[in-house]
Parts: sequence; C-alpha cells; structure tokens
Amino acid sequence: MALKKKHKVLRIVLVALLVLLLAGAGFAIWFSRHYVGILRKNIPVWVYNATDGVYRTSVQDIYINLLTHRVTVTGIRLQADTNRINELKAYGQAPATFFDITIPRVQVWGLLWEDMVTNKQLSCKTIKIWQPDVKVTYKQALADSSAKHDPATENDSTKSKAVEAMSAGQIIIAQPRLTYEHSDSTGTLKLHTTGGNIVLNDWKYDTEKPKDSSRFFYAKSALIDIDSIHYGKEHFLYDITTTLLHFNSDSNRLSFRHFALKPNVSKAEFYKIMGMQHDMFMLSLPAVTIDSLGWKGFINDKVLAATSVQLNDPVLEDYFTRLAPPNTQSKLGKYPNQLLENMKLKVDIRRIGIKNGHVQYTEVNEKTKLAGVLHFDGINGSVSNATNLPERITKNERCIIKLNGQFMKSSPISAIFNFSLTDPDGAFTVDGQLKDLDAAQINPVAKALAVTEIKSVHISKLDLHVSGNESHGNGTVTMLYHKLKVAPQNVDDPKKLSDKPLLSFLTNNLVIYTDNPMEGEPVRTESDYVPRDIHKSFFNLVWKCIFNPVQKTAVRSDNIEQTLEDKQNKKNATKGFFRRLFGGKKKSKK
Repeated sequence: MALKKKHKVLRIVLVALLVLLLAGAGFAIWFSRHYVGILRKNIPVWVYNATDGVYRTSVQDIYINLLTHRVTVTGIRLQADTNRINELKAYGQAPATFFDITIPRVQVWGLLWEDMVTNKQLSCKTIKIWQPDVKVTYKQALADSSAKHDPATENDSTKSKAVEAMSAGQIIIAQPRLTYEHSDSTGTLKLHTTGGNIVLNDWKYDTEKPKDSSRFFYAKSALIDIDSIHYGKEHFLYDITTTLLHFNSDSNRLSFRHFALKPNVSKAEFYKIMGMQHDMFMLSLPAVTIDSLGWKGFINDKVLAATSVQLNDPVLEDYFTRLAPPNTQSKLGKYPNQLLENMKLKVDIRRIGIKNGHVQYTEVNEKTKLAGVLHFDGINGSVSNATNLPERITKNERCIIKLNGQFMKSSPISAIFNFSLTDPDGAFTVDGQLKDLDAAQINPVAKALAVTEIKSVHISKLDLHVSGNESHGNGTVTMLYHKLKVAPQNVDDPKKLSDKPLLSFLTNNLVIYTDNPMEGEPVRTESDYVPRDIHKSFFNLVWKCIFNPVQKTAVRSDNIEQTLEDKQNKKNATKGFFRRLFGGKKKSKK
C-alpha cells in the first residue's frame, strides 16, 4: 500500500515538472516573441525619433536567447528618407551629412530586458557588430535665409526622448568598412578604410548629461586596428595610403605602416596639368610611431599634440624639370616656419625622430635635357619643438632640425636648421658641414646641370653658414679642396655632350683656383648676399647662399669671360713687347 502511494506521489511530481517545463517553454516562447515584437516595433521608432525622421531602418530577422540574455539582429539597413529630406530642404534645414549603413549581423549579450521595456534605457554587457559597411556623404549646401521653420521640428524640446541612456560593457566592431565623401566648391575628396577591429570599453551615452571630454567617443578606453586606408581628392594629383593602423587610448600610442604619398598620374601628365615648373614629390614612411598622442585635445579642441613621433626608414623623392615654363606664382609666406605658423590645425609636437632616411632630388636641365640626381642616404636626426601654440612658443621660440647622413653614397654630411617661430618674415639660420667628396661622385650631376665635367677634385671639408628670411639670405662658406680640374662641355644634341679643349685649357690655367689654400697662401673664406626670388622656394635661397660662395672660392673672377679676355689681351701685349725689344717683325698679311 505504501509503495503504491510512493508511485502515485512520483507520478504527481513528474507530471508537475512536465507541466512546469511546458509552461516554462511556452513562457520562453511567448517571452521571446513578445520581446522580438518589442524590438521590431521600437528599433525603427528609436531611429526615426532620434534622427527627426531623416533616417529609416529595417531588419531582416531578430533572435532572442533567454538563458544568455542574447539578442541577434540580422540584415540591418539604415538609409536616409528622401521625402523627409526634401521637406527639410524646403525649410533650409536639411543636413549636409548623410549616412547609408548596412550591417549583416549584430549580437547583444547580457541585455537588461526591464530597462529595454521602459523605452528609456538600453543596457548590456557586450555588443558585437560584424562587417558594417558605412557610407558617409557630405555635400556643401547654400543657406536659404528666406526659409521658414519646419513645424515638425518647432516643438522638439517638448518631445519625449525614445532613449535617454545607453551603455555597454564592451562594443566590438569586426572588419568595418568606411567610405567618406566630402564635396564642396574645391571638389570631392574620398576616404576609404577596410578591415581591422575596433573595441570600445565601458561605453556610456546619456542625453541628460554633458559629454565627458575624458572619454574616447563615449568609451572609457578604445583599441582601434584598421587594415588599410586610402585618401584621394578630385583635382589632387596625389593619392595617400597607409596600412596596419593601430591606436590604444590607454597608452596614447598611434602607429601605422607603409604610409605613402604618390602621384596618381605620370610625369608627363603631371606637368601638363600644372602647366609650369613644379616639384613632384613621392613620400614613403614604412613605419611611424606616435607616443603620448593628445587625442583628448584633438577631439575636443582640434589640437594635434604628441611628445614623440618616430619615422623609421623614410624616403622622400623630389622630381623637378626645367623643360616646363617658369613658375610665376609667389612663394612668399611659404617658408617651413611660416607654413607651420599659418596652419589652421594647432600643432604641438615636442620631437620628431628620423632613422635611416633617404632623400633623392632629381632635376632635368633645359639645355642638356639630362637629369642630375643628388642622393642623401642614412639620414638620422630630429625635429624639436614643432609647434604653433602661443603658450608653447612663449617658452621656446625656436624649431630646430638636426640631420646627419651620407651625401652621394659616401661623403659625411650634417646640417642644423634653426627656425624662428615668432618672426613673421620667417627668419632662419643653417649651419652645415661636408667631408671627403670626390669628383666621381658629383661629375654626372655637374655634366647634366652645369654643362661642365669635373675631371678631378677632392673636397676634404666644406663648412657653411646661412642666415636670412623671406626677403634675402647671407651665405658664408669655407671649402678646403685640391687638384680641381674641369672641362666645359658642348651640347651637341639633346642628352649628348662633348669637350671644349681650348676653353678647358684656359679655364684650368687661367680662371679657377686649383686648390684652397693655394701653395703659400691663406685659406679663402667667401661670403655672398642673395636677394630672395619670390617665385623660388626656401631651399632655392639656401642653395644659392651656398653655391655663390663656393663659386667665388673656386673661380678667380666673377666674370669668367672678362677674365679670359683680360688674359688674352695681356698675352698679346707681352708678344708686342718682345718684338720691340728684339726687333721681331710682324707677319705680312697676304
């Protein structure tokens, strides 16, 4: 009898458990469907209200897992409502920036249902967004002063906000894709990023509280990795690309690889478009690291600040041809320190380090049609106090660039550029030194650009000092050398030169100093004052302030033709003296 009672109780318990399980399953199904319905209904409403009806959204499907408090939303699409935009245009209130967003999948973990039901708060542990494709378009529009207010927006202040606060312990954005287009009167620029991951930790947004400037786009910390970035602009002859960008807001460090600025047209097309002489640049930065990046100041105050920027293995190439018509545009106000001062963006970079850099300058001569190439290799150095912040300039009014490396593969070279950050005329000084330069290193350049072959020379040391501003420069050079021998060239055909034997003989024996110092004479130090050509660059003035004293050091007279003529007249006068002395007869003309 007791056994039957036990079996009866067991059956009752099992039946009760089954009923509870069925009820629980039914409740779970009802609960899931209930909240799916809430989400389906509210997501478009939240977006519509938050954007003043400018955007509409749709979702393909929604899945809810009660046990893990996980919600999965697939096929999300957000687009601008063209009808609403046209309405706002009629009132002069249409936004200039538009978004078009496609997200294949979003998962939310740890969603607090009770907060969601209130329609006032969205709280969860984690949000993961897969492969979002975000298109942002900006089109500059002219303001219509006669436009009236849109009645639909006049009472915005009294509207109840759909969501007052949102928070997530972590937001993960996997493999994002961003396309940004900005159109204005100057043309259209495009920025395109692909791949990578973005992690935002402790993300909080509250419409009732002021924005916290200590947070990175509402997150306490952020890790950003972008696989590739491409920038281009209409009528801009260069493309800018970089890869493997990494940013850590906790360590304030930004790094990227393979930065490149390259022309997007051929040399011929470049000069056809420019229509005049112009430098054509190529810049490559294989590895860049920025430490103590002031991202808070950049986001809140538009100030780019960092304690250190390190450039490893940078390459700069400058191509210039004199076959194009002269450039008649004024370059006043375009010295490096003037450009820094007049930048719209505020900058404060304490130090820029350069390791193992390379600079190549190529110039095509209009007479020889040949290209002369100068190489600077193994460049190491630094740029200190690159700033246009008044409070920083008050403490230190000089920006100093120190560089050293190899000139033409093997000759040690060093230079110190000292720029004033307070002088509106761009005052500067340059001090430099070059050692152990031989004829073979510079002969190809001399033939191409100076139509002169350097047969022999060894420059043991060259010391230079240049000072100036945007109106003039002063250069002083001491060049120690020996066994200088040159051969002026004829330009027979384009890119083909030949010797001038007689002129070479006269030049080497009558015009140039073969050594400095000459035997039994003191060392020659030369100086020159150079008025600035407003159509030429900063480096052109520095070059002239060096070249002119070098020429004075090597040439006995500023006027070579006059020197040769004087020597020839003196030679003829000597012949006449000996004839008179020894009774020589002039040859009769037949």
